[in-house]
Amino acid sequence: MAGRHPVIGGSVPDIRASALAFATQGIRFEIDPGYGQNDPGKGTSPGGAVRVNRFKDPNGYVLSLTQD
Repeated sequence: MAGRHPVIGGSVPDIRASALAFATQGIRFEIDPGYGQNDPGKGTSPGGAVRVNRFKDPNGYVLSLTQD
């Protein structure tokens, strides 16, 4: 059963460039109200040290990209 939290993720050096590359392949990033996200779904951790993009695979599982 798919959930709300990422089941797997990967670290990328440039989250914006990675998000744009994923978007060209049809990936749609999730927007979670109240998480401080902006287009294309990038959220920032408390303190702003980590940026996160979340998206779903074809089975509905949440995956993520992070940039430290």
